[in-house]
Amino acid sequence: MRVRSGGLIVGRADGGDAWLQMDGFYNDFTLELEFRTPEACNGGVQIRSHWLPKEVDLKPNVFYGYQYNIDTGEKGGTGVIIDQNGDGGLVVASPEAQKAVKATDWNHMRIEARGNVMSLWINGVKANHINDEKFLGGHIALQVMPLEEGIGEIHYRNIKINDLGRTGDWRS
Repeated sequence: MRVRSGGLIVGRADGGDAWLQMDGFYNDFTLELEFRTPEACNGGVQIRSHWLPKEVDLKPNVFYGYQYNIDTGEKGGTGVIIDQNGDGGLVVASPEAQKAVKATDWNHMRIEARGNVMSLWINGVKANHINDEKFLGGHIALQVMPLEEGIGEIHYRNIKINDLGRTGDWRS
């Protein structure tokens, strides 16, 4: 991943996942950003995530936690919430939010995480809402993952995180 002038982050993966982790550890927050995929691509926004321990026999540099999927190569792939390296897909995006995704143009994503409740909006349309307390805090990261062709690219910009102040690992 690289940052271009004006704060544009270009994530390009060639043969494996690429990550850009934000500084800090976030529990309750809102996150807003814009993304676009010049060509069909897979990636996403990891939240409340952690690196897999080195002793785990998987690929290096792999996160576990929630991923808000960006997948413009698969119909309905954007907006799916995934338990990355865990239980897989947790909830899909609403049909209205799926229709709101612009495949190669800029899209706005808003994620809100408060306690065990997480919600997602795509281009102002409510995509989904989930109650899950498996991960109540962790890192935020941007991801790009190549499709079968071997290269993937996602552009991110206008990233805003509002830390809502809760700390600790309480359970609801």
